Amino acid sequence: MLTLLFADGHDYLPIGRSLIQDGALALYWPNSGFSVRFRAHSAIVSFKPFTSGAPLYLKAFLDGKAAKYSVTTGAEKLLFEALDDGEHTLTLLRVAESITSLYIESITLLGENAAFLDPPEERQRRIEFFGDSITCGYGVLAEPSVTGYTTFEQDSTMAYAYMTAEKLQASGRYEAISGQGILCNCNGEKALEITKFYRWALRDETPWDFSLWIPDVVVVNAGTNDSWGGVDCETFGAKAAEFLCELREVYPDALLIWAYGMMDTKFTGTLTEVVAGLGDARIRFIPLAPIDLKNGDVGGGGHPNVNASIRVSDLLAEKIKNELGW
Repeated sequence: MLTLLFADGHDYLPIGRSLIQDGALALYWPNSGFSVRFRAHSAIVSFKPFTSGAPLYLKAFLDGKAAKYSVTTGAEKLLFEALDDGEHTLTLLRVAESITSLYIESITLLGENAAFLDPPEERQRRIEFFGDSITCGYGVLAEPSVTGYTTFEQDSTMAYAYMTAEKLQASGRYEAISGQGILCNCNGEKALEITKFYRWALRDETPWDFSLWIPDVVVVNAGTNDSWGGVDCETFGAKAAEFLCELREVYPDALLIWAYGMMDTKFTGTLTEVVAGLGDARIRFIPLAPIDLKNGDVGGGGHPNVNASIRVSDLLAEKIKNELGW
């Protein structure tokens, strides 16, 4: 038996923004997790206690084959067994939301010749997304008739953002919370605005050190919740310009893209004017065509489903390829 403690910081590739807290790898953001390479007949992933109002879903990719698992208390163990004697790669990502972080404590290998191998290398291309439920994959697996939210019907790996990074063969990071905008949430309340949490390592407001991971491309997908929250075009435009200038300060060399329009188009003209007014050749506004029930684009709560995610990720990946020569 051989155990890797994530707090030791060795033999694994962290994926997404994360911190070591309370002796474990703390994960909050969509598609955050880890990847390891090993030889063993079995592997067991263990968590620290976890509390949430609904099961939290994870997606495991073992040698490229995906499977979903749920965690409700943290007492669960993820078991990968009957493995052959060759090398294996396990990637584990959180794909649903909760208000609390998930703490992954360890991975244990079983087998006579069990061994951890050098971890996978991170892809050289990097793309970061800031957004709301569209980036989180809210309702992406649900039928259009579904009005409520369930974690089972959310899967951030089936949302446009994750798909875009995969099509670009890029390493992605995804700081997004459903219902949030740059000025208010969908109910018009100020709470967890994107312009605040983009600076956090986790939801506990621990400051993130932007020098630790520098993207080639930053995509902001925001505006729908501000619109639904009653924000007017002038106020939104001023805040959008301010946010883009902040992003330029922390990422002076990145291509900045504001993508918007899948669920609401109120600010399309405003964003066009904002980007033109900034006079920065490395900032782009990309309008996204609204989802349409007739085209089979709609999932739960009027959100984009998998079909819409495929279509939009095709468009966005092509735009980025053209800009950067990828």
